[in-house]
Amino acid sequence: MTSDENSGQRYNLCTSYRSTLRALLSRHEKHDADTSRTDPSSHASFSHVSSPEKCIRYHREHQLRVAYQRQVNNLQMKLQAATEERGISVDSSQHDDLLQIMQDNAEAVCEAHLSGSFGRVFWETQMKAASLDDARHMRWDPVMVRWCLYLRHLSSSAYEMIRETGTIKLPSQRMLRDYTYHTKAVVGQR
Repeated sequence: MTSDENSGQRYNLCTSYRSTLRALLSRHEKHDADTSRTDPSSHASFSHVSSPEKCIRYHREHQLRVAYQRQVNNLQMKLQAATEERGISVDSSQHDDLLQIMQDNAEAVCEAHLSGSFGRVFWETQMKAASLDDARHMRWDPVMVRWCLYLRHLSSSAYEMIRETGTIKLPSQRMLRDYTYHTKAVVGQR
């Protein structure tokens, strides 16, 4: 192989990596080492960050947390305003009518959903909870409790908001907390 052929192969190899190397260089120029360690999304260990950089990083994280809290507060206010504007209150006679409709259609729902399926358990639990005068007397199905624990895990405040509306009857967070302390945490679903 001659030196011209060897340089041609090297040239082809270099051109194939050229776009990748340019992208790496561009990323490196955008985020120099100092700013990336102070960025709140950085995965740099705090043991490798100097004290002034830690202060900057903590300050930026605080600013992000405040901004996110503002977003949450704005969304909650919008949701509250929409509920007040478009929401309706159900008095006891309407509640009784809705309960009667649920009872009339219970057979159709039971035919549509297999015994033990979540849809059927959810329907039966909601019917039972709606027919009770005091929610504290409700015995919750374990499948429903697991679903509620999952919802509360996603967002505790959203769970409480759904529960407070009364549209869907859900167990209290205290009851769910009691369930979490009495069951062992395992990987996967049961």
